[in-house]
Amino acid sequence: MTLTLLPLTDGAFFIDNSGLERLRCPRAFQYSELNRRSAIAERAGANFGSTIHRGLETRYNNVGTNEVDDLTKVKIEADMLAWLSENPQPENDFRNYNHACKMMAVYNNIYKKEEFEILKNQAGKPIIEATFALPFGEIPATESLYVNQGTDDLVPIIYCGKIDLGIEDHNGIWSFDHKTSFQFGDTFDKQMAMDGGQLGYCWALSQVTGKKPQGYIIDAIRVRRPSKKDEFSEKSCIDGTDFKRTPYYVSQDMLDEWKADVLALIQNIFAYHAAGHFPRHRWNCTNKYGMCDYYDVCSCPREQRDMILNGSLFEENTWTKGLKI
Repeated sequence: MTLTLLPLTDGAFFIDNSGLERLRCPRAFQYSELNRRSAIAERAGANFGSTIHRGLETRYNNVGTNEVDDLTKVKIEADMLAWLSENPQPENDFRNYNHACKMMAVYNNIYKKEEFEILKNQAGKPIIEATFALPFGEIPATESLYVNQGTDDLVPIIYCGKIDLGIEDHNGIWSFDHKTSFQFGDTFDKQMAMDGGQLGYCWALSQVTGKKPQGYIIDAIRVRRPSKKDEFSEKSCIDGTDFKRTPYYVSQDMLDEWKADVLALIQNIFAYHAAGHFPRHRWNCTNKYGMCDYYDVCSCPREQRDMILNGSLFEENTWTKGLKI
């Protein structure tokens, strides 16, 4: 299996939460972040989530925390359609443009006027879908990093991502994160409570504002498949039970521990690369939600994996790292 160079930009290593999540299996990190390949079949759910994000971005950019008017409704739907035109869903998938419009209509009806203010950055720009790339620390370089990259003994680490909303209410400031899911329940709530990406957004918000956030609020949106009865009914299959907002408080100690964990994980990435081998954690090949995206790759003999990874089941991972807010 071909092992590419670690991606450095001007001698710095950029990392985001999606890359860190891939480290549950280092081999998946290699395929996604180094070989830059992602599974085509798994993109429909994420693509629909991105569609909803476009609609919410338009809402908050145009009316802020006020009620959505008719003109903004048209803009929301137009922006979602533009996204789906460039990033089409699989044919006959229920998570289409019409479903997105219905979801946004119910969302805007439930959350008519927000009881918070949207934060602004130092330049006075609202923190809405705000990308960031912030200095995070330094890690000693390994020999494998020197190949044609001109690195120094210490590699700067840049942590990047995107904050959906930075908000302030009567309790303080919060990271406000839109999250689509196919189901709610105790497992979802516990996953959100342990979501390291949310701590990353809180850390980034503290760097931008100079204040420690109270924590993060998950703006959860459940995307249910319509029943056969709903498909032939004028009644919407989307209702108030598909939306909930849950606050999670974060202490400074939690942020400090998260940062130490991330730096240790990055050291592991460097060590795997220096050894020339990203191990496969077989206990992550399958889980309650299905198989790993790269199950079919790892199931093949090693000499065939490059061919499978570069075949029709995968596409280029075009996720771009954030820019400073």
